[in-house]
Amino acid sequence: MAKKKSLSLIGTTGEYYVCAELGKRNILALPAPKNNPLFDVIAIYGSTSS
Repeated sequence: MAKKKSLSLIGTTGEYYVCAELGKRNILALPAPKNNPLFDVIAIYGSTSS
């Protein structure tokens, strides 16, 4: 049980790390909702104003 919890924490930490690195490159990124089977991070690059 502790091992599974630890792996989940590592995965979540990695998602936030990726979002932080993308943010350094002026890319808006956020973690996807949990248990999403298609992707882990949502990101957008470029102007978002119209």
